Amino acid sequence: MSDPYTWRNSDVLRNKLGIRDDNILKEREAFFSVVRHGELVVQRAAPATNAREYRELHNHLFQDVYDWAGRFRTVDISKPGSTFARAHFIARSMEHEFKQLPDLQTLKSMDRDRFADTMGRHISELNAVHPFREGNGRTMRLHLQLHSLAAEKFVSIQAMGPKDWMEASRDSFHTGNHASLAKVIRDAMPLEQNRVEPARGPAGIAFPPSMESLMPVGERRAMSIEQAKDQISRYLPTAQTVASRQHEQLNRIAETSADMRQLAARSAQELAFFRDPKGPMHHLQLIEQRRYHQIEVNWSEGMDPLQRVRAISAGAADFLSKMTDRDIQAADRALRLQVMPPGVSQVDLRLAAQFEKNSPEQNRADARFAQFQLAIDKRVATATERGASKEQLAQIVESAKAHVAATLREGKSPTPAAEKSKDRER
Repeated sequence: MSDPYTWRNSDVLRNKLGIRDDNILKEREAFFSVVRHGELVVQRAAPATNAREYRELHNHLFQDVYDWAGRFRTVDISKPGSTFARAHFIARSMEHEFKQLPDLQTLKSMDRDRFADTMGRHISELNAVHPFREGNGRTMRLHLQLHSLAAEKFVSIQAMGPKDWMEASRDSFHTGNHASLAKVIRDAMPLEQNRVEPARGPAGIAFPPSMESLMPVGERRAMSIEQAKDQISRYLPTAQTVASRQHEQLNRIAETSADMRQLAARSAQELAFFRDPKGPMHHLQLIEQRRYHQIEVNWSEGMDPLQRVRAISAGAADFLSKMTDRDIQAADRALRLQVMPPGVSQVDLRLAAQFEKNSPEQNRADARFAQFQLAIDKRVATATERGASKEQLAQIVESAKAHVAATLREGKSPTPAAEKSKDRER
């Protein structure tokens, strides 16, 4: 199938400048986009808070080069081993993602860890969608810089090495773990004094220090990897913030005794571990990659977010300590270098998994899934009117949900053609 964005019989993108040489086009495109980027930064332009404003950023950057600047792509695109969000899903995915982004006042109130984590997650999702035919990375970096200025966090885009940005983007896309992007963002913020690195193990994975003295008495229990990942996703940002405050408090009293100095040193290592791309979530992904399904954790009811993350981190680290270096290195390599078969997309698989995991209420509130859930609701209502039993209704829900998930995994849209067309025009 020919690409409507390129010149006929060519891989070069159609452009206002009439250029048909790819190298020359890249040079001119880079020049104009740098100038336009600078204009908005100097003006301290307001950051995009919705999909329409995000499209306006892209339009500003590439208005000199492409007629389609500021418009979502209408074709599917991919890189070797990576297929981005399907064109028919872009509008809904962008609407959903911007609803997840906190408002500027909230971002402004965040500490550097929470801000880096929040924007790392947001940029990771925008990268997975890749809404434009070209210029996605530059639009994301401008978007990040404008938010950092408005939130007074001052992320230096110039301090981000292109290689680090690309590797972090690739890692987050393949693994679904945005910690690498959060680290790139944090490292581009004003430097911290006395920065500490976590302990390292095979394949450079980080290891947590023992913090048992600060943990409540609990009981040993099994926890599934899926449950552990959900807990880390939910509580790690808060745990980072609390651990940072705790470290500051321990530092202030560190000189009172040798025990306090050791505890303060361990808290610094713990904070470094929480922040590390090869920290808590990476541990669980390594274990899962080797097809293990659960770990043992020391757990008690009523634990706060920091205690939950500590317990899971300790359990995962203990599990990894019993694996061979060779197994850990193989798992790490497989995570970083995974390539999907042709036609299979990580984005599609994650969408399907999220739809299946969500409750009906969550799917109704999610712009990506609302119409699918409403269609299921309609089928249930019709069956109820016809006198279907509870067992029959449960079967209808299970069958319909499985059908939607299977369709999403295949990269198709369960929506009518007319709805697809409407979706693209938004």
